[in-house]
Amino acid sequence: MAKFHFPLGGHRFRPCVEDVLQAVIEEFNVDTVDGWRAAVETGREQWRRLQLLAAVRDAPAVAASALEALDYKVVQPASAPAGNPKRLRSF
Repeated sequence: MAKFHFPLGGHRFRPCVEDVLQAVIEEFNVDTVDGWRAAVETGREQWRRLQLLAAVRDAPAVAASALEALDYKVVQPASAPAGNPKRLRSF
């Protein structure tokens, strides 16, 4: 275990099952079947998109600011959704 690389969820998000599966496969030379990598990568992408949706809901103003920095036109709704700092601070 001293040499095991624990996956931490990429650059921004919590790890997903696919991160753990790939780590076990690569670190312990677990046998695989054809197409395993594509399946793991597809699952990881779906998980990270879901995490992104949740992150946007927790900080919509930050998301809008990031989109504007990419030259998107963002129109604030009449009833702007509040952020969720409690969620952002939770452990």
